[in-house]
Amino acid sequence: MVGIWGMGGMGKTTVAKAIYNKFYRSFEGTCFLANVGETAKQSNGKITLQGRLLSDILRPTKVEVGDAARGIIVIKERLGKKKVLVIFDDVDDVEQLNALAIRRDSFGPGSRVIITTRDRHLLEQLKVTIHLTREMNKEEALELFSWHAFQNNCPDAEFLELSRSVATYCGGLPLALEVLGSFLFGRKDIRDWKSTLKKLEKIPHGKIQRKLRISFDAIDENQKNLFLDVSCFFIGMDKNYVIKILEGCGLSAAIDISVLIQRCLVVVSEKNKLTMHNLLRDMGREVVREEYPEDVEKCSRLWRQEDVLDILTEESGTKKIKGLALNLQRSQKKSFRTKAFTKMKKLKLLQLNYVELTGDYDHLSKNLRWLCWHGFSLKFIGNDFLNQGNLVSMDLQYSNLVQVWEHPRVLEKLKILNLSHSHYLKQSPDFSKLPNLEYLIMKGCKSLSEMHQSIGDVKRLASVNLKGCKMLKDLPKNFYKLRGIETLVLSGCSRFENFVEDIGEMTSLRTLVVSGTAISRVPPYIGRLKNLNYSSVQGLVRLKQRFPEVPKTYFPHDYTSLMYCNLESSNVLNLPERGDLSHLERPCFYNCTNLPASGDLPSKSKDLESDHCTALPIIPNSNPSKASRQSILQGLTATGDGGICLPGNDFPKQFTYVRESDQVFFQVPQTNLQAFTVCIVCSSCFDEDMSPSGISIFVTNYTKLISFVVEPTHLTEITSHEVIWRVNLLNDEFNLEGDDFVEVEVAIGAGFRVKKTGVSLVWDPKLINENTIECEPIPYEYFPSDADNQAGPSHEPSDGERPLKRLKFVMQE
Repeated sequence: MVGIWGMGGMGKTTVAKAIYNKFYRSFEGTCFLANVGETAKQSNGKITLQGRLLSDILRPTKVEVGDAARGIIVIKERLGKKKVLVIFDDVDDVEQLNALAIRRDSFGPGSRVIITTRDRHLLEQLKVTIHLTREMNKEEALELFSWHAFQNNCPDAEFLELSRSVATYCGGLPLALEVLGSFLFGRKDIRDWKSTLKKLEKIPHGKIQRKLRISFDAIDENQKNLFLDVSCFFIGMDKNYVIKILEGCGLSAAIDISVLIQRCLVVVSEKNKLTMHNLLRDMGREVVREEYPEDVEKCSRLWRQEDVLDILTEESGTKKIKGLALNLQRSQKKSFRTKAFTKMKKLKLLQLNYVELTGDYDHLSKNLRWLCWHGFSLKFIGNDFLNQGNLVSMDLQYSNLVQVWEHPRVLEKLKILNLSHSHYLKQSPDFSKLPNLEYLIMKGCKSLSEMHQSIGDVKRLASVNLKGCKMLKDLPKNFYKLRGIETLVLSGCSRFENFVEDIGEMTSLRTLVVSGTAISRVPPYIGRLKNLNYSSVQGLVRLKQRFPEVPKTYFPHDYTSLMYCNLESSNVLNLPERGDLSHLERPCFYNCTNLPASGDLPSKSKDLESDHCTALPIIPNSNPSKASRQSILQGLTATGDGGICLPGNDFPKQFTYVRESDQVFFQVPQTNLQAFTVCIVCSSCFDEDMSPSGISIFVTNYTKLISFVVEPTHLTEITSHEVIWRVNLLNDEFNLEGDDFVEVEVAIGAGFRVKKTGVSLVWDPKLINENTIECEPIPYEYFPSDADNQAGPSHEPSDGERPLKRLKFVMQE
């Protein structure tokens, strides 16, 4: 066991990722558990971590544990003899590791466990070898800064000395270099740079928080307020919800969040969640604390549990408080009087998870925009509570509500209502007084059996999520008259049987998810939904017996918007002509045992999923046709991240560089390379059909002594003895130029071997499809003796290489 210790932003996670990417192929199982401390503090967080650890190492088996105690036993039993590489990132309490059964003898011989943390005492308790992350040296710091300020590995000549000065003031901290580099990007006036440097000189060396404030000080007041709200209350929340809430507070949230993203102050995750680095979060909170360092009750925002508990207990709140958050767990329930809020007249943002309030709710501020109250204890919402005309978002998840309200009052500004996991709620609320509701979330309301008729009157409703409402059988007929609904989620509504014909009139519907319902056939009138681009009818339990054929009207001739179609486990007998599905990019035909070899695939299909289609011949016979297969495999959509995965044993002649091996060498003939396509043929090592997994592409530039690894994140599963797989990569990150000697090597998971590898170069930018997702190459060390003196094209080449040299002994201990 090894511990990596250092302050936030120093590169602990980068070091751990570099080690993981370098050595993961040497182990039976691997797992990188990110954000352990944050996840562990969530509801059932320890169980979530246990499940991720087990599932990652035992993949493709998915393991679920019922409770934390059982999870510890399962980890010991299932993993105790395996040689594994496990990284626990950002641990802040030794109990988090105890819940994962982590000790020196937890895993089999040859295993390696790496822990990153800010807490040296935690590592001392574990008696592990401790390694301190060091600052970047001047050369490394200048290069990293240059990538963000100039999008090059060195500064423009006229800015060289100024760039060196900025890098010196950053003190070798990678995050500070990135933030300041992004702040200065595009500024061509040397006076702006000197002004920034002059401001930097006023900040004591090592004061990282204040260095990060330079970018904060450069944004306007509204953007500052938005950043402070996110850093104190909204990290991890859906960006769209936050925009609605903060626009209700008078902020221009949509454009301002874009500015914060550009300044590297906020990041939006793949799941559309707002996140930021811990140092930036702490910087924002320090800005608030400095308002009144000795009188916390006068600060504009309160989030520290100790401070909030004191203020609510002593009832010492003031009119200066604009936001207050007390995020307790169910086991930590507290009770306070509503009078504690009497003086908080300007309170707009309030979170009271698992808090009970006694007294008159009229004491609550009438300026509330966001109310998050998980574990709301009352059986219904009283009239005094509903006197909140400015409320934009009401989040009452895990409530004890049996009825939402007895006598509804107008909540004209309410746009988001989340009643998820309110297990005793049998009927939805009366929506007649919610004219502007846009998002309705009622996931996991397992007693909900009826939706109120008034839902059909909410004309602005855009998204309805009823996932897991097991007692719900249908929706009111007038619901289908709503023209603004874009998303309808009914997955897991196991008693939901039918749509009415009017669903065909829901012209804005883009996402429809009905897996796990009792719907026995796809209604023909769904074909009228011209904007539908994600349709799921997977997992229909009685579909094989009761679903003889998808109606022709499900695929009308003008059905040009459908991009993804999932017909898993259906008995579909045929598909329409190619022209009917001209925009279909991702056909999925899992377990469609009656689908014959008739008709070609749509010309734009980039990702075919056709597992266990026993009537569908193996490529390259008759389906897809030769023309379709050529169309798919030759389509130079050079930013694809999932690639094409098809049964077969050869690929088109377009590939200039081909070798019957897992690697191919070539020399780039000229400059201006836009992208390159990698295609392989792989086969099962056993006498049975299998699904390839764990594909990695290693790109080595022997001219520049730079190397990268690319790991596609959305690998299509397809079962066959021989498989063709192809992926397309932009050259932006690799920076391959004329006369470069390049090697491309493909590694694949256990059970498969690569028989043939081909590469095709793309010169015409018109052949690049901008609508697909990019693969992100990760720099890795390949040239241990020369890398010190070389600069690569990655934004963070040094971070990717240096940690391996400093910590290579980790894998040798």
